[in-house]
Amino acid sequence: MFGGAGADVLRRETEAANHIKRNEQVTVVIGNPPDREDAQGEGGWIEKGAEGHGPPLLDRFRLRGANGVYEKKLKNLYVYFWRWATYKFFEQHRPAHHQGIVCFVTTAGFLRGPGFRGMRKYLRSTCSEGWIIDLTPEGKQPPVRTRFFPGVQQELAIALFVRRHDSTPKSFAPVHYTAVTGSREEKKAQLAELHIGGAEWQLCHPAEQDPFTPASTTRWSDFPALGDIMPWSRQGMQTKRTWVYGVDKDKLQQRWSRLIHEPDPTEKSVLFSESRDRKMGSAATYRLPNQSDLPLIDERGNCPPQSEFSIEASTDSGSYRTAGSSIIRDQAFGTQTAKISCSSSNNTADQ
Repeated sequence: MFGGAGADVLRRETEAANHIKRNEQVTVVIGNPPDREDAQGEGGWIEKGAEGHGPPLLDRFRLRGANGVYEKKLKNLYVYFWRWATYKFFEQHRPAHHQGIVCFVTTAGFLRGPGFRGMRKYLRSTCSEGWIIDLTPEGKQPPVRTRFFPGVQQELAIALFVRRHDSTPKSFAPVHYTAVTGSREEKKAQLAELHIGGAEWQLCHPAEQDPFTPASTTRWSDFPALGDIMPWSRQGMQTKRTWVYGVDKDKLQQRWSRLIHEPDPTEKSVLFSESRDRKMGSAATYRLPNQSDLPLIDERGNCPPQSEFSIEASTDSGSYRTAGSSIIRDQAFGTQTAKISCSSSNNTADQ
């Protein structure tokens, strides 16, 4: 802890920095924003807006409901940093000053993820040009020797977007893509040799919401996406609570029975693990075909029927087979919950 003169110095430095962030024109920002998902409530006026300043700035990264639940991915600290930087350079002081350069090293979900369609549209429609350096083309959980930060399992990318002072975009900005490959040392060497005008860059998909990845050289991208032709689709299983998983069927049935027969409403809500969007008295918003819309608080029946399944998978350390697995088809959650016992030739463990 600092005290006396030291505290006064820190206070003055903080006030000066806040003044710049609030009022001064800035041309360049370079950084490595923190990554934290489910950061709802941590975005301040970027996320919630401020009196006299219109709607939340984050709304410019949204598609006014057209992107559905996918947009929850925008509730990430690094996305808040992106939105502040783009507002500071491209919006706050226009028309007198609306040029600048933003360059961040962050996780790479915004390159391809459906939740970031609005963010990609904003960057393409606001900036003059963009460049993407994919630091983890190997995908999620890449081999440790290929990681820039050994403890970071997520995909990473460097993104640089520029808006020139004479820019009046009438079409979407071109975005260029390249990737570095190999070991950590090999990737660093490739970065050192990389230039904006080099031959390594490939043009990304041109449409406003398309991924920041190279455009196809075949007719593959002309085919309709599965989501465009399937009559019904939802995200995968998301229970948002742990009690629906058990070591065996009997344990799951015991938990269900205790929840259903608990007479105290307060205790019942605790057992259920109520959340903002799921209460004891609410029905599942999205249900499987032929699924009941009965709220859990009105449920009086036995534990929903269970069925068996098995899955095989291979990893670097060997092959594994799931066995003795049970599924509850839970009418209250609109999801499937599962218990999986993983077994190999030398070991059996509950997951």
